[in-house]
Amino acid sequence: MAPSAERAELGLLSLIEIAILVVFGALAALNVSSTMDKFRLRKHFNIALDNYLTRSYPDAILELQEECIPAKPDFTGSYRMLLAIQFEQLLAAPKTSLDPAEKVLETLGSHVGQDDPTYCIGQAALLTETARRSGTAKSKVPQALALLEKARKAEPDLSDIDLAIATNKMLLGDVEGARAAVDEALKKKKFSRTALPYLYNLMGVLKCVERKFGEGIAEFQKTRELNPGFKDAQYNSAIAALQGIMLSSDRSEIQKYIGLAERVIQSLPPEQAELQNLGRIAIGLGYTKLDSAKDAGRAYESARGDLSLYNYGLQLARESMRVQYSTYSMRPAAIKKLNEISKELPKEQELQKCLALAALYLYDNNLGQAMTFAKKAVALDESCYVAHRLAGTIAYKAGEYKEARYALEKSLQLKPDQHDVSDLYQTLLQKPTITQIEFFEVALRKDDQPVRTKVGRVFDGRTFVRSPKPVLWARVRSPSTPKPLVKEQIVCSVSMGGRELPAAPAFDKDDMILIVPPPLQPGEITFRIKVSDWAGNTEETTVPVVVDIAKPTFEWNIEKDATITPGKPLFVIKLFDDLSGIDTETIRVSYTAKTLKFPAGKGVDVIDKGIWREKGEKANKGDKATETISFKAPFDVDIPGPVWITVTAADRAGNVGRDERTLKVKGETKAE
Repeated sequence: MAPSAERAELGLLSLIEIAILVVFGALAALNVSSTMDKFRLRKHFNIALDNYLTRSYPDAILELQEECIPAKPDFTGSYRMLLAIQFEQLLAAPKTSLDPAEKVLETLGSHVGQDDPTYCIGQAALLTETARRSGTAKSKVPQALALLEKARKAEPDLSDIDLAIATNKMLLGDVEGARAAVDEALKKKKFSRTALPYLYNLMGVLKCVERKFGEGIAEFQKTRELNPGFKDAQYNSAIAALQGIMLSSDRSEIQKYIGLAERVIQSLPPEQAELQNLGRIAIGLGYTKLDSAKDAGRAYESARGDLSLYNYGLQLARESMRVQYSTYSMRPAAIKKLNEISKELPKEQELQKCLALAALYLYDNNLGQAMTFAKKAVALDESCYVAHRLAGTIAYKAGEYKEARYALEKSLQLKPDQHDVSDLYQTLLQKPTITQIEFFEVALRKDDQPVRTKVGRVFDGRTFVRSPKPVLWARVRSPSTPKPLVKEQIVCSVSMGGRELPAAPAFDKDDMILIVPPPLQPGEITFRIKVSDWAGNTEETTVPVVVDIAKPTFEWNIEKDATITPGKPLFVIKLFDDLSGIDTETIRVSYTAKTLKFPAGKGVDVIDKGIWREKGEKANKGDKATETISFKAPFDVDIPGPVWITVTAADRAGNVGRDERTLKVKGETKAE
């Protein structure tokens, strides 16, 4: 937020002033005595000339119209002086009608012809003045230059015409052309007696265009020495010093221009009060560039108006953000100064004011006011990356994360190499995470405390659930923002039997959500979880599960309470589970006092093991399945007493089935 001041343009010599110089030069060149044959004409013409030089224009006009012209109507000196007077009055009152000057010029042209230098320059002056009043001054400059070139051909030795050409070249921005015309005028050294101040003033302007402000001020000083009342030179001296302050980067140069500006503004007349005020503001800017906050503050305090408040407010704002120990006292002062500005500033300055106030209110944690000015800054200049950056930072701090994401994205598009902004933006882009998904069944104890029992298992990448009323637990986190999620940001559903049914989410603790679905039917079910965070990111996951609430069943090759032959009999047991299939690692067989582990165990001869659908028909894994275990007794069954065989197995959902046989051995004697 670089401070700035109004850029006043350096005053340029108007074509009307040049016309006056040329007309006056023509008057001085006239040999009045040789053309007069009457004492009356000589006497009254000299009286008119004295009145003209003392700016007693009404008296001069009276002498010319009532004495000189009646005495000798074809004497062109009278019309030249009348033309000079009309131009002087136009300078004094810019809104005066051009009709009198046009009539005098027309009369002069009838006597001297349209190739006369005075006539050409007068015509050029009126042409550009008419265009200036209609707001199209520069459009007529080429025509004016053509007339001036015509005048120069007629009077090639008159430097005043080169001065007029140089002035018009400057109006067109042709600095090199203007410089060439000035050089041509200097070679001729034939100026009218009042032209030199104008020459030095124009030379000073050319130096300032080259940013040689010190040399320009020296030329303006020459002008003021020749003509102390030359207002343009005073004005230009002040503007040159101010521009030197604002455009220089060397500390010693800035200090020099501050000194020049202080001296120049003290010498300005009261009617240049606005320029004096501008000078004080520029001096404040100079001290700001020199990091002399106290001197800058004094300069701003001595100035007045919105521009002073603006620059002083920015000075205080910058200091409050740079000098940490002063932030408490400077921020309120900066806010006060900037808010005292009564009118809307030019666009660039209004933008800087809004940026400063947005930053100041942000530091004060007044986020509402901060956002108001940040949005004003964005509206003033959509291409200002700082405005979008401030809007994003304020929105993030206010918890408006979507708005922050949009504003920071816009700022980075305009200026990608903002590493701190990029880091925050990348954080806002992080999607929610859904992890640690598990299924539980909840029951109440006698003391009404909930008890959770895990009812879900993952087997070979598939999830199996053994309860029709499970509760899904999952950890849901939003790394993009510090603001916790709420249940309205989580949408859950269950696909079951060709229908999509809603499921109600709720928060437990530690970012854990629980989803209570409607009662589930056995079979394949799909849970869907969609999470949207505060920054506008979404994440969705699906959890396919198999709901299996049935226990495994068994089929034996022997009946219950069967009688077997002593020896090592072969037992064949088939285990059935229609949905999830048998978890073979859970098969256990207890044989009398020993337990055999399947599918392999010490002392067990596994004859056959495979997956079957119906009796002996091979089935694919995961389909309705059976497990067949075949084994021989590990020892002779010839001891008295019954033999107990018990088999247990769980399916992949965790449902546990159990079956047993109590067998008698042939030849066993009954107990007495």
